[in-house]
Amino acid sequence: MPSPKPRRIRLSIANRTSDHPAQLTAWGRVKGGEVAMVLRADTGEGMLVHRTTGKSATSHVWTCSGPDLEAPNAPVDTGAEVATFERFKALMGSPEAGPVTLRGQWTGVLLWGDGAPVVELWRKLSTYGKLTITSKPGMGWSWAFEREAKWFSTQADESGEGYASLSAAIEAGIQGARAMLGTACSFRDSHRRAAHDATYAASHPIGTPAPAQDRLAARLERERESTSSRPSKRSTPSSGGTEITYEPMPRERGESAYTWARRLLSEATSRVGEGHHHVARELIGKVGEVAATLSSGKAKRLYEGVAHVEQRLAESSAPAPKKRKSRRPKAQASSQSPSTSSPSGNTPNAQADAQLLSLFQQAVAAAVEGA
Repeated sequence: MPSPKPRRIRLSIANRTSDHPAQLTAWGRVKGGEVAMVLRADTGEGMLVHRTTGKSATSHVWTCSGPDLEAPNAPVDTGAEVATFERFKALMGSPEAGPVTLRGQWTGVLLWGDGAPVVELWRKLSTYGKLTITSKPGMGWSWAFEREAKWFSTQADESGEGYASLSAAIEAGIQGARAMLGTACSFRDSHRRAAHDATYAASHPIGTPAPAQDRLAARLERERESTSSRPSKRSTPSSGGTEITYEPMPRERGESAYTWARRLLSEATSRVGEGHHHVARELIGKVGEVAATLSSGKAKRLYEGVAHVEQRLAESSAPAPKKRKSRRPKAQASSQSPSTSSPSGNTPNAQADAQLLSLFQQAVAAAVEGA
């Protein structure tokens, strides 16, 4: 027949979050009686009592007096009821808490089957690793660490046995667990999961980051745009009838309203000198809008600049005075020498002289015929 399953009695652990549990106690009913146990890992003392019930009630005791807490063995010694109870009560106490540096907490059971007690303790040191400490009657304490399979690690386990005390087994188990966890954790912390886990990559693909903005290049581009003379969407006719295109001056990022207005005034002054009066008037109009939102001191300085530009516009728009023509003296005009006349004889004076000469010749001819 198969042996019956051992009775599982839950352990009460004092300071269960400490790296080393200081005290383990258990009590439970078993077939034919009851079992009570107390183990003091801090002092190395321990006691296990199996008390039978019925007419022939007896107590079997196992004890450990330290300094190392041995693995509990089957109780064989028979002790008096009162002495056993007093000694058991003296072992129980309130031990001090030890260092708490590990994750998780200790949990355990006392397995009772065929009169052979087995103590099992376990602790989840990570989400994928569990450390187990087990006592074996007559063989001491052993440890085992199991690492689950994850995207960053494979399933693995490691163990050790033959330790004389509970503290020695726990310390060896912690060292072995750290070695196994360190390999997996270093891979997890330095690799992208989506590159090694296809299921995870389907819902969490590796994205491509947007290119970072080059602030220096953006600044240079704004400077180039503000000073370039490229054609814009706005145009205005000049005084000569030709189309004059100009670049509006937008407010730069981070630029104050007062600084922007000063730049507009400077541009308006330059446009007056170039003859682009319509452009200059639009710019000083924008300056007036900005000045209305500023303090009185800054607005006053801007209005003074606007007045200066308007004065220059008025001066440039005023018509130039007409130059008076100088008249020559009449004597100078009549004293011109014949040599200055046109040699071709087509001037008005030459034609008149020719007509007078012809009339004089006709009169002389008529007088000769009459004589």
